Amino acid sequence: MHLEYYQKGSRYWNILRTSMRTANYSIGQGPDKLYPVVHTTITLKRNSDTFGHTIIIPAVVVSIMTLLQFLLPLTNSKRLTVGCCSALITTLMLIYLANTIPPLASKMPIIVKFFGQV
Repeated sequence: MHLEYYQKGSRYWNILRTSMRTANYSIGQGPDKLYPVVHTTITLKRNSDTFGHTIIIPAVVVSIMTLLQFLLPLTNSKRLTVGCCSALITTLMLIYLANTIPPLASKMPIIVKFFGQV
């Protein structure tokens, strides 16, 4: 297969290699019972940069902010600000995940369990 005919620069997948072979299979006996079959193999690699930038980094930031909130003294006025920012980021991430995850998923993804504490 010639890869130059396929779209380059996909956000989620890279085509690593492809192969194609043909074979003739017989069903029954006789020359008129031969059937051509084409076997195609496509090896894909998932781009995880998008996942890391949109899911992992915000999850780490929210976790650090939540831990930082508990390390601040009770009388510090920044404690409430950090807590509100943490809650706002968590809410925005849950809204984002609700819009991007397919609605018919059979299992709840781990990242939704992490943010939603289900």
